[in-house]
Amino acid sequence: MELDKDTILLLTLQNYLDITEKETTDIIKSLDQINLNDTDDTLQSLFEETLSNFDQILKVTSIKLWKHQTATKRQETAANNLKHKMKNLETISATASTAASIERATKNIKYQQGQDTSTLLRVTNLDKYTKNKRTFQQNEI
Repeated sequence: MELDKDTILLLTLQNYLDITEKETTDIIKSLDQINLNDTDDTLQSLFEETLSNFDQILKVTSIKLWKHQTATKRQETAANNLKHKMKNLETISATASTAASIERATKNIKYQQGQDTSTLLRVTNLDKYTKNKRTFQQNEI
């Protein structure tokens, strides 16, 4: 993707000065309105130095832009990875909780079945005892 020089200058100034696009455009327009012949020697040497080193300035700011973009992408990737890990941990936790609940329910059912069996055995024994007692009483009569 090739950008024209104006767009590169605009993006570079925006990133370097951390200002809005409108402010950057205003700065560029004000530079266009300056008549270099009417400026003092210091300002003129600053412009000449800037223009002569524009390529170097562009390389440095492009590298800063690239590093910033790379760091941002790394942070986004790390954040996404963390979200996925947290979601997986929640799923694992929910699965473990479900397994524990099923195990507790199974133990409760087995315990209840044992209680039911005990109760049934007592009732059966009581019934036998009652029958035997009646039989014994009838035999005595």
